[in-house]
Amino acid sequence: MNTKALSDGLNGLLAREMRSLARHMPEAGLHVTPQTYRQWSAVRSAARLSIDHAQRLSALIESLGETPRPAGYGQRVAFYHYVDLPTLLPKLIEDKREQVEAYRRVLELEGLAPSVREALEALLEENLSQLERFESACRSLGLQSAA
Repeated sequence: MNTKALSDGLNGLLAREMRSLARHMPEAGLHVTPQTYRQWSAVRSAARLSIDHAQRLSALIESLGETPRPAGYGQRVAFYHYVDLPTLLPKLIEDKREQVEAYRRVLELEGLAPSVREALEALLEENLSQLERFESACRSLGLQSAA
């Protein structure tokens, strides 16, 4: 296994988790109406899950004898403060889909240790579940998510 490729891949996933729109939802100050509150409640746990994923990825990187690299925050998250949930949900879905694809790319690396593969597959499944929650919230609001 190319440990540099694995370390780069894992650090890329760590950066994606830390920079994700879902991670910044609590600070977003979304405009929530009585009609969108239920969906907001269903998706706001995404931030806690992203923090948990980042901690698990950091531990996985350290278990391989590597050091987690810091990741800067993208400015795009600032553009989504003070919007409403119907505006933000399609962006969350797009962001989550990109994250899922990043996990799949790392899982395609040759020679992953079984423990690393298992940990990454568990994280991927949680991200897929989160994506389904976002898509379900989008449908319940009568919105189209990007295909």
